[in-house]
Amino acid sequence: MTNQEKENKELLSLLADKKYKNVIKKITSSKDYKKNAFKLAVLAQAYQSMNDLFKAIKVYNDSLKLSEKPEIRLLLIDALIRSQNIIKAKNELEKINPQQLEKITTLINYANLHANVCNNDKSIELFEKIRKQLIDNNIIKDDLIINRIIEASIQICRLYFRTGNYGQAFANISLALKFNTKKRASLILLSEILSHITLDKDKIPPHLFEAIGNCVKAPDISNERFNHLINYDIYGKVLAEKFDDYNLISFSELNSLMKDELFYNYFSNDGYISHQIEKCFVNIRKFILFQIVKDDFKEIDSKLLIRLMEVLVFQANYSEYIWSVDEGEKKALEKLKVYLFSVINKKNKPNFIAFLTHYSYFCIQDDIEIANYIQKSKLGIDDASILHDKIREERYDYTKISNEIAVLKQVKETTSKRVKDFYEESPYPKYEFRETAQEYGNLNLDLYIKRIVAREIDNVKIVKKPKILIAGAGTGGPAIRFCTTLNNAEVTALDLSFNSLAYGKRIAEDNNIKNIEYIQGDILDIKKINKKFDLIHCTGVLHHMKDPEKGLKSLVDVLETGGFMQLGYYSEISKKHLEPYRKMIKDNKYTSEITDIRNFRSQIINSPDKMEIHRTVDFYNLSMLKDLLFHPQEKFYNLEALKKIFELNKLEFLGFNLGQAGLLTNKNKYLKLFPNDVNLTNLDNWSKYEKKYPMTFKSMYQFIVRKQ
Repeated sequence: MTNQEKENKELLSLLADKKYKNVIKKITSSKDYKKNAFKLAVLAQAYQSMNDLFKAIKVYNDSLKLSEKPEIRLLLIDALIRSQNIIKAKNELEKINPQQLEKITTLINYANLHANVCNNDKSIELFEKIRKQLIDNNIIKDDLIINRIIEASIQICRLYFRTGNYGQAFANISLALKFNTKKRASLILLSEILSHITLDKDKIPPHLFEAIGNCVKAPDISNERFNHLINYDIYGKVLAEKFDDYNLISFSELNSLMKDELFYNYFSNDGYISHQIEKCFVNIRKFILFQIVKDDFKEIDSKLLIRLMEVLVFQANYSEYIWSVDEGEKKALEKLKVYLFSVINKKNKPNFIAFLTHYSYFCIQDDIEIANYIQKSKLGIDDASILHDKIREERYDYTKISNEIAVLKQVKETTSKRVKDFYEESPYPKYEFRETAQEYGNLNLDLYIKRIVAREIDNVKIVKKPKILIAGAGTGGPAIRFCTTLNNAEVTALDLSFNSLAYGKRIAEDNNIKNIEYIQGDILDIKKINKKFDLIHCTGVLHHMKDPEKGLKSLVDVLETGGFMQLGYYSEISKKHLEPYRKMIKDNKYTSEITDIRNFRSQIINSPDKMEIHRTVDFYNLSMLKDLLFHPQEKFYNLEALKKIFELNKLEFLGFNLGQAGLLTNKNKYLKLFPNDVNLTNLDNWSKYEKKYPMTFKSMYQFIVRKQ
């Protein structure tokens, strides 16, 4: 080995050990480094690693003057992308001849850089060639080659997913999963794709079924992403065939269900169900109640039946006991309650399934004496049981947490007080901490915004520690997601409701998330925080104010110039589909009391007309349904009005959140109608599009805007 080779090896070793200052000192102290392309390239990498991108780009260019090696140009392109010089990066990419890239790793880097500048078609083409080359040249027994095939398939999947081509995205992730059904990156992508497609249960290959099961078991992948697949494609028809008719249910029919691991893992952790499955759960619950009453509460020794009852306890609790109860059940429940108190008074032996059955109908607070008995006796069951978990949850004392929450100012505005009272009674939404895993995590603020609108944005300032305000934080879900998605985020969560904030604060503390400041108060008083923010998230909030425009003005005042807002407003066009339900509520004088809401739901379920509301997740949870149809204050908007509001407040419309409710799938349809609006930012065009497709913004409009 020559002295030069030894020196080069030492430099690379220092670079690998992250001793960047040593690299810089060693190279710049040598006399000939400005004439040595290798040393300049290593020096530039050290500058880049220290985030001095200006120097890195200059030194890469100096190195390229001495040597036209494509590997050096690829390093330059990466630095240009990181410094937001996208146009220059694209120009440099065009100078590279892929035929000169001999190493697979260099080809992969080249393909990734095309993806980073949104040359999606070119990147897909390159990755498909790389994958084909890997497969053709290998018998696929080498672990390194297999991993590269998986990574190529994952990247192709990402690119198709980014453009809304979910069919091709699914085909490629399916290929990756053939090699490994447990790889976390593959499972996260699969879960996101499954929220956009439907599958025939009988045509799901074994490796995909296994992967879906692994998604469900993963503690940090939200089941919400594939609830449609589970509820309709996998279990909807199967359960309906066996349990739709109460009179045909038997314990033998329940046995196979009790042994189904996917069924247990999903439905004991997620409350998003369909009308068909709710009906089956109600029938199964009724069947078991009647059986134990009929058998005079004899103990049933069945761990499988206990698992099934735990599912029903979880589901009923998640729904906030919204399920209907007939007169026969009410009489049986009276007998069940008499039995449970005889156990408490030591006149009968305890039957754990009887206690579980009771809690599939009633919340813990309905009978404190029964809950106290269970906590004291444990009933001989594991402390991790769903029943014990629900008792701990419902009896949790939020007083201490509420007292720790700062108060901005006493809420005085009349409408705000009514809304506050509404959410104090029904904190919304309840959730488990399973929503952290996503395809794009650990993002800087600028990259997060670009991912949301799925395009490049010019003149984005780099913020190392973004200050984020969640205005209308509710139970804290968005605040937690920003903490786990954005790098170095400092989050402020503001809401009218103490109970909602306390719930979110507890979830955050239980999961060791500390960089959230919780404040109770009104958006109208936001200036009192005496702070400006780089991003304000306010979706589904302003339309519940007496004067939403005044609320928006308050938020704009605390937004940094060049800062972003994520805004959500109800669409008057899409919300027209709720008018028949509002009329039904008015005609029948239904209130927000649970008995009325049960009657309202029964009327919907038994209606001969096709009523689509039972296909929404809100229909299956008391608080969510109250928020959807029984809210005390709402205002609806159209795009023409919102365009004027944005202009008045000097807010630049950057695009819609294309991840919302499958909006990305509308992109191609929109571009066929308006091919010149490649950035999807013409609100006049979107107004025409919404009139043609009125359910485009079924949930709400979700805008990304920037303060000018």
